[in-house]
Amino acid sequence: MQRKALKIENWSGGLSDSPLMGIKGSYAEGVGLNIHEYPHLLTVNQKLTKNSGSVVTELCKNAVNSTDGSSYWFSTTTGKIWKRTSTGTWSLIHTNANGACVGAKEWDDYIYFASNAKLGRYGPLSDSAEWTDSWNNLTSASFHPMEVQSIYLIIGNASTVATVDDTGTFTANGTSLVPFISLPSNQIIRSIRKFGGDILMGTYSTDNNTPAMLIRWDCVSQSYLSDPPDIPETSIQTIITQGTYAYVIAGNFGKIYYYDGTTLVPFKIIPGDYTSSAYINCYSEAECKFLGRTCFGISNGQGNSTLQGIYSLGQHDRNYPIALNLDYPISTGEISSLDIGVLLVIDKDLYVSWKTTTNVGIDKIDWSLKQENAYIKQLVITGDREKSKIFRDFVVNYKSKPSGTNLTLDYYANYTNNAEEIFLRDKSTDYKFIGEQNIPCGALQARLTFTVSGNNAPIVESIYITFDEEQTL
Repeated sequence: MQRKALKIENWSGGLSDSPLMGIKGSYAEGVGLNIHEYPHLLTVNQKLTKNSGSVVTELCKNAVNSTDGSSYWFSTTTGKIWKRTSTGTWSLIHTNANGACVGAKEWDDYIYFASNAKLGRYGPLSDSAEWTDSWNNLTSASFHPMEVQSIYLIIGNASTVATVDDTGTFTANGTSLVPFISLPSNQIIRSIRKFGGDILMGTYSTDNNTPAMLIRWDCVSQSYLSDPPDIPETSIQTIITQGTYAYVIAGNFGKIYYYDGTTLVPFKIIPGDYTSSAYINCYSEAECKFLGRTCFGISNGQGNSTLQGIYSLGQHDRNYPIALNLDYPISTGEISSLDIGVLLVIDKDLYVSWKTTTNVGIDKIDWSLKQENAYIKQLVITGDREKSKIFRDFVVNYKSKPSGTNLTLDYYANYTNNAEEIFLRDKSTDYKFIGEQNIPCGALQARLTFTVSGNNAPIVESIYITFDEEQTL
């Protein structure tokens, strides 16, 4: 027998490419943990707590943080619109007679909101605001995303763009100064984002066969600026701009692309088991910047192909890799069979609209509570795969373990889905947990779970595992 040891003390690589392989510092699965704030340490994120009570009764996929001090949340099911005041009071303020909202944005003292074929608005916000549900007509579409650029509110209008300029003039195709040459009729604009002085628009193909298009438009030309980059997907779910570049989540199989202003290249894949009956959704407004990280909500399309919640792309600083992580489950703790409708940052707080099979609500980041049952599942340890092994020693070194908190270590032997707990004793004089067992198997995967107490949680420094390996096959 040969004694071998593995020490895990770096998680800055984020989610791995598979349970067996990833970049340095990556792990197979993780929920609710902060891998960026303190390099070499594993800490627990704040949790999301439901903020809307029983007032909000339907999933919202659009929201506006208004200059009047309130936020407005738009139902994707009916025409209901809820208001949250700056003091945290929720109310149903209006019901759009034209039905579900498919786009909303504030512009020039009005909040504009779109239904399938109508553009409504609420305002003026500075003086006796009134609701007008049918202010103008739009081309019928399931999405009318909106963005403000220059002197225009840009609105996705099926295969073209509509605008409202700074004089309040509505134009159904282009701007009041120049028409926009429509996209092919099978391309429907699903997502719009500001990109420098231009606009980026992502489409989906109605025939579910033709590749989607990523369009860059300068708002003054009759057509987009150049040939759009090739993309082997039939839908662009959302665009997340980052100044001079952008992330593009496209298709339903977890693909994240990197756009440098000209070309589009594969960047990351959200781990999952994807098939034609098991895939994800990422709604256009389910993205934001929070705590220096790019956050986006992953929803279940069908079949629960991957864990769902608020993911992030981030790094401690430029010397670390850009890592993918599942930062925040919703307040119920569920990570499957759910929808994340919209992410909205108000001041220093993150708000998340969601829907499960039995519940619906809007969460707010809770600065007084840590995430319950946060966990990390490491890469599978195979050693020399051809040789038999006995896993023996398990050590979890911690920086702190406040009163009422704890750490639990489980293992999965030979790729089983059934976890077995490793009994750990706390050697508090050395700030470490120690477990001694004999586990004969060819491959082992460890999972560490954090027990929190209010706003306190353990901080982990490293995990150390030893195993004896046969010298013969």
